[in-house]
Formats: sequence, C-alpha cells, structure tokens
Amino acid sequence: SADGCRICDPDKAAQICELLQVDINDFTKVFQFKTLEDPFTKKTIDMPQNEEGSSNTRHSMARATYSRLFDWLVWRINQSTSGAAGKKDMKKIGILDIYGFEVFEWN
Repeated sequence: SADGCRICDPDKAAQICELLQVDINDFTKVFQFKTLEDPFTKKTIDMPQNEEGSSNTRHSMARATYSRLFDWLVWRINQSTSGAAGKKDMKKIGILDIYGFEVFEWN
C-alpha cells in the first residue's frame, strides 16, 4: 500500500526497540519504507516497501545484530580471560560460530 508494510505485533516491536535502545518510530519506518536519495535534488524519498522488502530488512537486521553480539561476546571473553601479567598468562577458549548453517538446503 501507499503506507508500506505494517508490523503485526507492535508490543513485540516495542520490546525489541527497548532492548536495542532505538526509537520505535525509526524502527517501524525501516520496515514500512525504503529510503532513497534523489541524485539531482539530493532530497530524501521514502518509497513504500512490499512484504518481500520488509522481510529482507528483517533478515538483514537479524544478521547484523547476531554479528555484533558475537563480536561483543568474543571481546568480553577475551577481556575476562586475559591475565594481569599479559599474554604469558592468557587463557584460551574456543568458540564455534555455527550461524548460517540453516540457510543451506541440507545441514
């Protein structure tokens, strides 16, 4: 529609926004519209997004969130296991990142 896609569960969206500390209006707009810039006038154009576009946006946000969370987890573990004496006393831990296997037809 001219208003773009709608979020089905506003309560869940509000909870996600609270966790990510983002404004609900900005969050909703990302799913409703794709933002383009007119190359001549440099004006911002909000074009209504269809279901497929909103779904792609959702998947991209999930991948980015997962990636940043994983990077933070590795950083936090490194901070926790580093010894006071430096690399000599540093402990090691292995983390297997299995994200992405579900995109294949066969796991």
